[in-house]
Amino acid sequence: MKFYKSHLDVLKNGNYEPQTGELYVWQIETKNEGLYSVLNESREVVLKAKKKITVMNGTGFSEIYARIDKKTKYKMTVRDHYLKPVIEKNMFVTDKIILEIPVGGSAEFEKIKA
Repeated sequence: MKFYKSHLDVLKNGNYEPQTGELYVWQIETKNEGLYSVLNESREVVLKAKKKITVMNGTGFSEIYARIDKKTKYKMTVRDHYLKPVIEKNMFVTDKIILEIPVGGSAEFEKIKA
């Protein structure tokens, strides 16, 4: 319920679109937030630099290859499948980056000033 409440705006008001023809990567976006779900055998996600980004890993792999439209500094919180934080750090998200996200887990990125 905590995850749902913290993403309520994007879930209610976002535009839902698949990123791939196989429907393995879904994006839900508003002006300030992006929620991306990577499923099955997919290993790549295309992100847009927003104030808040969440990437959910529904694959069997712990590494997700990410593309982003511009280099941006974020506070990253990686959570396991119980939503327990396992990594917290500030980092630049750049194009062609590998995100380490546990299987069934998620990574949340909050934009900070560079």
